[in-house]
Amino acid sequence: MRLEHFEGFGDAQSREDLHRKMLEVTHWLDHELFALVVSETDLDGNTRYVSMSNAPPGWVQTARDNALALVDPVHTHLRTSYKPIIWNQATYTNVGSGAMWENMAPYGYKNGIAVTYPLGPGRKLLIGIDRGTSEPNATETVTTISSLQLLAAYAQGSPAIESMSARQVSLAPQQQKVMSLVAAGKSNTVIADILGISKDTVAHHVKAVFTKLRVSTRQQAVLEIARLNLIPQEMV
Repeated sequence: MRLEHFEGFGDAQSREDLHRKMLEVTHWLDHELFALVVSETDLDGNTRYVSMSNAPPGWVQTARDNALALVDPVHTHLRTSYKPIIWNQATYTNVGSGAMWENMAPYGYKNGIAVTYPLGPGRKLLIGIDRGTSEPNATETVTTISSLQLLAAYAQGSPAIESMSARQVSLAPQQQKVMSLVAAGKSNTVIADILGISKDTVAHHVKAVFTKLRVSTRQQAVLEIARLNLIPQEMV
């Protein structure tokens, strides 16, 4: 595949389009199955997952079981590290989960490679491809890891990835006004003067927005608001 094929991930407008592109890359890399997951963790540590895959029909319900994912060594690695993982049967047997691999293998999940990519505060993109044939050699492994990381870099921010958000966020009109001024670099005192409200009220709105966006700083909030397009253009 050429670079423009990966660049196309940034233009994916729908989940169907993204699914098709993922299949193309998966097959090009000589794998059969893929999984793409967006994870979002709030300030309380609660994590939600939204995923897409071409899992075989008999494995679909199991693949969607978050409780199972929490004890899966591959998922555990992806949740806690940005290092790519190349997994096989030993990955499971080494942690006493050989039976899990035995259940997966008949569906084509014998070997795989996966990466995690940061999307922003509390958000990650997890991409893995799997196959039921032999393990990839060293050259294949390097090519696959590089391709998945390149794919993730171009896919971030695409309409299709954003549509996989586990949350629906909106700001009240007064919150929009306050945050548009925060984005302009105004202090709470200045914002209070401009809007004719108290400084405590400004602080209350800012804190409420932090909670909605699951961020802890003004800079993070501004970036998330821009990413989610939460303020009308005329206010910017």
